[in-house]
Amino acid sequence: MKLFYTHYYHSMLSPSNISIPSGNYRGSDSLLYNAKDYNHYFGWSMWDNFRTEFPLLTITEPEVMNDICRSLCDLYREGKVQMGTRTEPFPTARTEHSIVVLLDCLAKGINRFDVASVYPLLVRETEANPWTTPDKKLESAYDCWAMSRIASLSNKTEDADRFMAKAAG
Repeated sequence: MKLFYTHYYHSMLSPSNISIPSGNYRGSDSLLYNAKDYNHYFGWSMWDNFRTEFPLLTITEPEVMNDICRSLCDLYREGKVQMGTRTEPFPTARTEHSIVVLLDCLAKGINRFDVASVYPLLVRETEANPWTTPDKKLESAYDCWAMSRIASLSNKTEDADRFMAKAAG
């Protein structure tokens, strides 16, 4: 139990709630924003956590995961890039596979975030994924599959079919 709760505690360290009591937070583009009615999270390391930490949090902390998804949508609107930049408001590493986290939450009924508002940005990011090496092909196929499922949930049949075909190869 001691080991479990130690690791569970560590899973809660990142991303971090960076909004102040008024809801204000600094975006990755250095501009000031306000998170209304939710806590804004930042400090991404998606590459390490999209298949471990975040699925755990969907089970143990669904309200936190909803806020994390809202924060990811904010990140897309603020100009999400794959790696942290000098203007990030909190230490961050990598943000690829964020789409998989959004899909996991949607599929589990954690859906009080506006995926429709960032849908074109999700499409653009997925279309820009590299297919240059075997590992990048596998990762890009996974993101295309996730985009296909999000498109399907969004009633965008043509996009769903296109991304599923691309994921298959």
